This record gives sequence, C-alpha cells and structure tokens, in this order.
Amino acid sequence: MQLNQIAPPDMRERLIAVGAQLKGVSLGRSGVSIPESTAFLLQPEIAIKGAADAFMTPGEFAHIHAIWDASLHMNLPRQVLEKVFAANWGEKHPAAGYFGFPPNIAMIYGPRDEDEFRTVATLLTISHAYASGGRLPE
Repeated sequence: MQLNQIAPPDMRERLIAVGAQLKGVSLGRSGVSIPESTAFLLQPEIAIKGAADAFMTPGEFAHIHAIWDASLHMNLPRQVLEKVFAANWGEKHPAAGYFGFPPNIAMIYGPRDEDEFRTVATLLTISHAYASGGRLPE
C-alpha cells in the first residue's frame, strides 16, 4: 500500500482506461486485493501465450488499488524490474516468491503528474505484453 504522495483520482481513472484498451483485457475484481481495487484480466486464450510468472491469479497480470492509494501491483519481466527498482518507481511486493506467488510481482507507485503517468502507463503495457506473449522492450 502506498502511504503518501498519492496519485490524483483522475490519474487512477486514466490508468484504468489505458489498461481497459489493451488487447484481450477486461476489468474486474482482483483475486488478491481489496474489493475497491480494479484488476486487469487477460482472456484465457491470450494468457496461455504469456510467461508462466506473468500472473498473480489466473488471468490477472496487474491491478490498481483503491482511490485512496492508487498504486498498482503488476508482474513484470526480471530485466524490467531491475530498472524499476533502480529508478525508485516501485518496490518488490512482500509476497513475491511466497505463498505460491511468482517472484516478479512489484508495487508500482501511483503517478502524480504527466511524466509519471507516462512511465506507469508504459509499465502497465509491458506487464500486458509479458502476460500475452507480446514483444517486450529491449
């Protein structure tokens, strides 16, 4: 949970819109987060093409927390996680690698301005590409 420097509500809504427009994605309730979170769920026929460690629960590659938090949990490829952590865009999820969760779950901080929004939206699209077997950035 993000405790301070919370993203404005419109940034949260815009991130939800970005995720909803990704191929094969529907919005729903997270299988691992609070009910007020919004999960990004990938259709099974597309999810089968993704990496095995790209999901928190079947089809759920990311979710955005409630309006009072607006951070995201998402699964990312290891090489991207290293860059995210080095740039202080997020941190390793405490359950990563435990309780049946893959080790590559991160908490990504909610964006507070347009530059941060672009970065977080890009990370969401990378998480989607990883989950759908799409091309990842170099």
